[in-house]
Amino acid sequence: MPASRLILVIAILVAICLPLSAETTTNANGWYMYFGDHRIKQSPFRLHLEGQWRRNDVAVVPQQAMFRPGINYTLNANVYLSLGYGFINTHRYGEFPVAQPFPEHRFYQQVAFKHSLGLIEILHRHRLEQRLLGETLLAGGQLKVDRWRHENRYRYQLRANVPLQGRAIDPGDWYLGLYNEVMMNFGKNVAANVFDQNR
Repeated sequence: MPASRLILVIAILVAICLPLSAETTTNANGWYMYFGDHRIKQSPFRLHLEGQWRRNDVAVVPQQAMFRPGINYTLNANVYLSLGYGFINTHRYGEFPVAQPFPEHRFYQQVAFKHSLGLIEILHRHRLEQRLLGETLLAGGQLKVDRWRHENRYRYQLRANVPLQGRAIDPGDWYLGLYNEVMMNFGKNVAANVFDQNR
């Protein structure tokens, strides 16, 4: 793969990752994750299992615990569809902590498709989420959910998988994965910002 093409892809991804707002903060976080897509016999269905243990200050302060299973359906070699559920428990952390820790139930639907740019695999992922966010309060020294707030969120992820062995990526190969994801809230119950994150 020509070095100029690799430099171009990296430059595009870095440009996309630049902050979209004037106010930013930096956190040293450690995200310890498992992602697995397990084929169900010889069918086009796969069981998606995902667990994430997110910590602030690399591994010291609890940030989030996430469990997100789902079902993927392979439409063809370049397109798959997904349905899933996530349970997320968010803690107070960082320079701008949430008022109280809170739980979240999240349902999602997504479509992802990929194509090649030379030897580089490009993946586009579109995800819709329906989020039930627990608004908590302290009652008698115990943290309790006072009510559940419904929010909707759209996520778009652009990912480039760059092979490290000078040929197209095969299962089991080592590669460099670069991505950027934009998240936008929508609907009547958006609590703070329409623009949620650029990750």
